[in-house]
Amino acid sequence: MADSELARLQDPMGVSGYIEPCLTDAQLEDAKSKLLTAADKAREFEEKGNTKDAFGWWSLLYDGKFPGYYY
Repeated sequence: MADSELARLQDPMGVSGYIEPCLTDAQLEDAKSKLLTAADKAREFEEKGNTKDAFGWWSLLYDGKFPGYYY
């Protein structure tokens, strides 16, 4: 996601051309910052062996659609 710079998407219905990821440049920069923070935190917890908290950060990054952690 971060590598794609949150690219605009082509409207799947073909009505409006492209859909921008955010309304303003400030919102875009804020969203990218939050994505990078969540990914960094997830990797940091994983490197420390704290898989449960890493899963929590990955879940934030993937809007709650990342698999839950079970031990």
